[in-house]
Amino acid sequence: RRPKPYLNHVHIALGSLAEWITYLVIADRLGYITRDLFESEKREADRLGQMLHALARSLEYRLERLKLGVALGALSLCTIGTGAFLALR
Repeated sequence: RRPKPYLNHVHIALGSLAEWITYLVIADRLGYITRDLFESEKREADRLGQMLHALARSLEYRLERLKLGVALGALSLCTIGTGAFLALR
């Protein structure tokens, strides 16, 4: 998978999760669900949020490494005698 589109989908999932938590809070405040159900669902949502945030951080790190790799891809290490220098390809 390419990281940039995948990261976009992860951000969409985080937005949907925030919307779900909002609905849970509203349902709890209006008395449509029990407090136990609210707490259980909220714990699950929080855990899912942690996983999605970790995945997003990982993909962002990967994108930065890819950008750096492309930028450094035009350079090559050359050695002459005991010295070394970077040269443009």
